[in-house]
Amino acid sequence: VAPTEGVQGAELHLNYDGSDYLSVLYAGPIRGAGGTSTALSVALADMARKMLGIGRYEAQQGEIERALEEIEIYNARAARLQYMPEEEDIRTILASCPVCIDGLPTEEFEVNIHRDVKRLDKNGKQETITNRIRGGICLVICEGIAQKARSVMKHTRNAGLDWGWLNNIIKVEKGSGKSEVKDAV
Repeated sequence: VAPTEGVQGAELHLNYDGSDYLSVLYAGPIRGAGGTSTALSVALADMARKMLGIGRYEAQQGEIERALEEIEIYNARAARLQYMPEEEDIRTILASCPVCIDGLPTEEFEVNIHRDVKRLDKNGKQETITNRIRGGICLVICEGIAQKARSVMKHTRNAGLDWGWLNNIIKVEKGSGKSEVKDAV
């Protein structure tokens, strides 16, 4: 049984080029009202990563496709997300975030198409990502980073982190001069 909320740990892994990266493990449920703080936990992990000289996470295409499928299944079968970003925005987050948003399995059902995706552990040995749905990553990516992108951008900029990739999911409303996340409710 997965723990009930938030960050469950952090691990070092290796990218396929041999560089290391930080993986933060999340479990659900995570309070929907805590979107900004949830997203900022990823930013804090990025600060720690930089201070400790740990490399950036380089998501493989298989990991991105698996997470996309996982988010769609979570939204359809586990719990309706308060905010479901566009697929391209999810891809941007997964491909650009310097910390791996990972998680413990929280649901009994599994991904159907992108199964048995491999990655390297901290020793360079291949391991298989669970096929079960990891609710925590769905909540952190969708209701955290994507939904609160404008606020996260402000905080990461103030902290000196290079999260300019968030600009790709923040849009400006014509005539209002106000930034809003695409399709925000």
